[in-house]
Amino acid sequence: MKTAEDLALAALESEKQRRRQENRLAYYKPYALQAKFHAAGATHRERLLMAGNQLGKTLAGGFEAAMHATGRYPDWWEGRPLRQADHWVGVWCDRRSRAGHRAKDTRRTTRAGRNGSDPEGRHR
Repeated sequence: MKTAEDLALAALESEKQRRRQENRLAYYKPYALQAKFHAAGATHRERLLMAGNQLGKTLAGGFEAAMHATGRYPDWWEGRPLRQADHWVGVWCDRRSRAGHRAKDTRRTTRAGRNGSDPEGRHR
């Protein structure tokens, strides 16, 4: 039988998990390549993040777009924060194979957290 302390701990763990799912932007920690990409925004107006499969390109781009859209930058942020004077953020993404042909139609989404979604971003 679970004690009151066990139940309280389970409730806290559940709340912690809910917050991580619904506010992923607050918990985003970039890998070294991603951090370098973000930091390059301080001095470069346009940047390219090119890497192999499943290395976090979509995640980094999605989170950076979310940071600019919300104005919520983490403490580690070294890139250029956008101010009100900046009118818009344009994000251009392209997926090509090594031969230069467009890869088969692929839909990629990155969500920075949303009420009612699971960790993969699907609606409940």
